[in-house]
Amino acid sequence: MVSPGGVAGLRRSGLDPLEAVGFDSTPQPLDPDGGARVESRREGGKVGRLRSAKVPRLAAHGIAGCLFFIGSLACNEKDQLRIRAHLGNSNAQFELARAYHTGDGVPKDGEKALEWFRKSAERGNVSAQTQMAVMYVTGDGIRQDLAQAAEWFRRAAEQGDVAAQLILGQMYKDGQGVPKDSVQSVAWYRMAAEQGEVAAQLNLGRAYDRGEGVPKDPARAAEWYRKAAEQGNARAQSILGFRHERGEWVPRDTALAVEWYRKAAEQGDASAQFNLGAMLHAGKGVPKESARAVEWWRKAAEQGDAKAAEMLGASYAIGEGVPKDLVLADMWLKLAVTAGREQARDALAFTEAEMTPEQRAEAEKLTREWLEAHRADKR
Repeated sequence: MVSPGGVAGLRRSGLDPLEAVGFDSTPQPLDPDGGARVESRREGGKVGRLRSAKVPRLAAHGIAGCLFFIGSLACNEKDQLRIRAHLGNSNAQFELARAYHTGDGVPKDGEKALEWFRKSAERGNVSAQTQMAVMYVTGDGIRQDLAQAAEWFRRAAEQGDVAAQLILGQMYKDGQGVPKDSVQSVAWYRMAAEQGEVAAQLNLGRAYDRGEGVPKDPARAAEWYRKAAEQGNARAQSILGFRHERGEWVPRDTALAVEWYRKAAEQGDASAQFNLGAMLHAGKGVPKESARAVEWWRKAAEQGDAKAAEMLGASYAIGEGVPKDLVLADMWLKLAVTAGREQARDALAFTEAEMTPEQRAEAEKLTREWLEAHRADKR
């Protein structure tokens, strides 16, 4: 084998190192991934021939010599990656693009990252196709173009990529990058849902629930909501709880409603937290527990749920489930009204009629501080 130093020496002497190892530039058939094969055989302890249509181009990138040392310390990992990428291996092209995108082992270079992502995507690499789509959505290193994003998501979706199918369904639903089309939206949601994608199952349930892109079908809506709920989707769990509480599409079962509400509430779903509080307060499907009801209303109210803020304020006003506290009652009722719960105005007026000027001032201060703190959290 010609050593690295030997290659340099051959170049200094005017000999072509490719000829010295018997290089034949005859184009070779492509391998299954699209790269030209590199053939190497030993004859009498010497390298026989290396064949590749791509090697002259590799030489232009300063890495042709590495072909002779693949698998040895003379050729580092990134050099080998470049070789495989230049030979047309779509996985290597994607990995090289990621390296340039992040600066992993090579200088960070957005243009080269885009070039290699595109090469890989055009060869059908699904990961590269979704990456191209995301870059067009965000304008990361490229002009933002939702139509191009939709096209790349489509290519990945047609190969069965579940995330691309879900996103393409949403793009058709919203008319982003493609004409708004609820039928197409449902078709892509269905593909993803049938692969077990929980968000697609939820969205397909909503489509059947509302009759968007498909005829309204409560039974199918419940079926897809249940699939999503059983995978732990809090929104689907909350919807199922609501349906079982009222007996809509499914048998009325308040105990089962409480079970679904609890699953969703424990994941932080504010609507479920409010409804679970209401079930505990009324003793529906569960023994009446006013203190626990207030706990769940507080969790929902802290997330900005106006109905929960109203019920929490009313609880403080009359001392049910919590010690009576007109200042806190006034604060929560004010927050409910601020969030659009007009029904809370009567309770607020009743509470303020019992308060001293000092209590009103304190309640005003607490309300202002709560709003400022939560606005800061949103930023």
